[in-house]
Amino acid sequence: MQVVRFKVAILKILFTILVFLYLFAYGIKISGIPISVFISIMSVVYIGCYGLVPKFIKTWLNEIVLILFIFYYLFFLEALQGIEFSRENFSFYLIRILIDGVIPAYVLSDIAKKIKINTADFVYVLVAILSIEFIISVMMVFAPDFKSIIFIYVNGYSDQHVLMNEQLFSKRGFAIAYTYLAWFPFTVALIFSFCLFSNVIKSKIFLSLLAITVFILIALNARIGFIPLFIGLLIYIVFSGVQGIKRIASSALIIVFIFYLLSFFEAGDQFDDLVKYFRKWVIEDGFSSFFSQEGSETVKDLANFQILSDFSFSDFIFGRGDILVPEKENLYTDVGYIQTLYTGGLILSLSLYTLFILFAKRLIDVVRTLCAKGIISQIFIYFPLVICVSFLIGHVKLRIFEINEATRFLFLLVSFFVVLSEVHYDVPKFVYLKLKK
Repeated sequence: MQVVRFKVAILKILFTILVFLYLFAYGIKISGIPISVFISIMSVVYIGCYGLVPKFIKTWLNEIVLILFIFYYLFFLEALQGIEFSRENFSFYLIRILIDGVIPAYVLSDIAKKIKINTADFVYVLVAILSIEFIISVMMVFAPDFKSIIFIYVNGYSDQHVLMNEQLFSKRGFAIAYTYLAWFPFTVALIFSFCLFSNVIKSKIFLSLLAITVFILIALNARIGFIPLFIGLLIYIVFSGVQGIKRIASSALIIVFIFYLLSFFEAGDQFDDLVKYFRKWVIEDGFSSFFSQEGSETVKDLANFQILSDFSFSDFIFGRGDILVPEKENLYTDVGYIQTLYTGGLILSLSLYTLFILFAKRLIDVVRTLCAKGIISQIFIYFPLVICVSFLIGHVKLRIFEINEATRFLFLLVSFFVVLSEVHYDVPKFVYLKLKK
């Protein structure tokens, strides 16, 4: 019996590592080749060896057809614009939604089925990943040399100043991810919402510590991560009823108490400077700027239609096939919907939005099925709303409807639940918190 338990534990640890590599560490290079390439190749081999090709195509047929349409549309558009085809092209980048996103997610879900990973197991896999990221992040804040090793060598950047100035680099604690300043903190918040809605974590203290961990990871990287965090909390409070509100209130009190205790400990000048910096960066320069007379530069940029001022009718329909990059100076914005419209026009925009509507619909349908079977918490039926609202708001600021940490999490979640809905474990159903109507 002990041997069996040991094997199960090892398999779950290996599964956790695979999920970590898929979600966050896919940019790490081995001999100059990103891990995502190895994961994609092994995933295709896995599907072929286990005879899963027909089932995979049947499961994702609509999504596959639309992804291929997007690829060929952009490929021909880029060819017409005289853009030489390379792996840097947007067409090649978007086909990775299938190759680096959906296929590996499907394989991970099939592995989870084989080693009998249920919803509760999956939650703790994600909690373990967040814990690892938190430890690495804290180490990077207080050990600059360690940060340089992780940021420059592990993640393949030869110069940290490519993305930020010295002051920002010295204060941030990136952990291991690819898009530090956008989708990593965004995904961390979505994972916390997933854990919250699952009702797997019963301990209020544990949930409070997880909330603190997520808050710090977001603050150390990018404020955009607070959007899905607040959306998740708000939707949970609105739909969870009295029990859910008590749960959030209790956790909030525990968090306040923990910070109260920490205030009695002297952490040194470095820690005090760090706290002051983030108080200014998150609160004063962040949230407070929305209500100031000057306003927020970030908000002002959200309606920067000047970039499209010289667009012809055909440009609005088909786009220009090019990607807006910072090197274009005045002709640049990081606003997602404007970038997508500039590159592929309304055709690309509507195609991408339709693609992710299909993923969202699949998530909604399978969650309803699992809730009806009693396999997951009844409150979880509202979690897809967190995903949808967060993605819509996120795309207003940046391009989210492509391949990144947040969409990888969506693909994995949908695939896991699709497979879970097809499996009947020989164990009692997941015991969830019964909410009063």
